[in-house]
Amino acid sequence: MKGKDTYRGRFFWLLKWVVGLLFCWYLYRGLQAEGMAWPAEGLAAVFGGLHGLIALLVLVLFPVQLVLELVKWRLLLKEHVPFWWGIRSICTGMMAGLVSLNGLGDFAGRIMYLPADKRVQGTWAGIGGGLISFLAVMLVALPIFPYLLEIKGVLMTGRLLLVLKVMSWTLVLGLLLVYTSARHLPLVFSRVRLLKAWKEHFEALSIYTKTEMLVILAISVLRFLLANLQLVLLWQVFGLNVSLLEGFFWSIGLFGLLTLVPTILITDLGVRGGMALWLLSGLAPHSWQLLLPGYLLWCLNVIFPAVFGWFSMWFLKQKTAQPNGL
Repeated sequence: MKGKDTYRGRFFWLLKWVVGLLFCWYLYRGLQAEGMAWPAEGLAAVFGGLHGLIALLVLVLFPVQLVLELVKWRLLLKEHVPFWWGIRSICTGMMAGLVSLNGLGDFAGRIMYLPADKRVQGTWAGIGGGLISFLAVMLVALPIFPYLLEIKGVLMTGRLLLVLKVMSWTLVLGLLLVYTSARHLPLVFSRVRLLKAWKEHFEALSIYTKTEMLVILAISVLRFLLANLQLVLLWQVFGLNVSLLEGFFWSIGLFGLLTLVPTILITDLGVRGGMALWLLSGLAPHSWQLLLPGYLLWCLNVIFPAVFGWFSMWFLKQKTAQPNGL
């Protein structure tokens, strides 16, 4: 049995490195397939001087976002999750979400780090956290969409544009009302035949008080705004002809559209690049000025923690690696 266990350990050790290398190869081929023209002066020149400090700020905002997500995860679980244990579970969740449609598998990665008697609670917490993150993006992006359509010239009729603006703000207020009343919705849905199918989706939020719901939503909105700030700062580094405030609106619109478009790992690169080129093509003379910032931010905020989560998952010990306090 000892020899069998040894070979099994070596097999998984080899497998994780093979998968890691294949993942890096896929990322390289994906970027290569985009046909990006890299800056002739090289990335070292792009990140020189003040731009280097701005890029450093973008890098610093990455752990800030992870810590905020940890605070949110603790609130969702209603448990004190140890710091590094929580970071590992979040990164593993990102890995699972990366290979599922629109990150829906995030909870599956996170609950691996929970004791068996906490995994049902963790599943509901993960599903609820995903719903709240989606709501946070929509609450910020919905009022922005009509203005971006107007700038793009998609809507030429002033009356139609006014209707869309009113509808977007009405929808935002309606979503907030539904969200703050989420703990009562399962009971309401169970009594309406057409809404019974949605009952289980809101049961994940029914265990939280109104104050807890608002705090969790505020953290999700803050994380979304920080991600937009990172992208806008990278746009400044790569020379986009846009101010910080204007860039913030374009970035929110871009992230909002990406949230609405269903993607998985294989299509994520193409969708991100194509959406950025369609929405922001008039702001940069070269395509790489639009593509590289988005891809670098994607690698920093998604790929890097997902790869860390992948390797962390293999080192997880099923019997002994149970955090204190859970």
